[in-house]
Amino acid sequence: MELPKATATVSPLQQSRAGREQQRYDGKTRLLACVAIVDASAPERRVLLISSSKRPDEWILPKGGWESDETIEECALREAEEEAGVQGSVIRDLGELDFVNTKGSAHRLYGFVLQCIHQYDHWAEQSRRREWVSFDEALVRLEQRPELCAILTRAKSALT
Repeated sequence: MELPKATATVSPLQQSRAGREQQRYDGKTRLLACVAIVDASAPERRVLLISSSKRPDEWILPKGGWESDETIEECALREAEEEAGVQGSVIRDLGELDFVNTKGSAHRLYGFVLQCIHQYDHWAEQSRRREWVSFDEALVRLEQRPELCAILTRAKSALT
């Protein structure tokens, strides 16, 4: 599924933030924004998946650390643009989800649904693959990541 191209097909964010010096924590729990990017105007709603930077054969939702100089909503918008090359607007707050990653570190996801406004041809992390899929297909592809499935399930419920 191709959305209309942005007037400028190059994302203004051409470099991702790096390092964790400005990242927020609640005690030892790392705070992250996670976004389900949708085209809510399509007859059959679809969600945008991206490939993992660490495991390129795995699909994930855009997510990343909440930094001290931004709100959690700004973090969600930044991660969508950096990782997926999408400019969007927050249309739903999906709440919080605490989980422990495979290394045993505590994390808290703040989930959001973003309506896609522009999809860029060139963006900061364009080495990642991206693909628009149905919610059901996305749940299959994310089965190895229960925390992302939970956010996606909340998004699907919020949009129906």
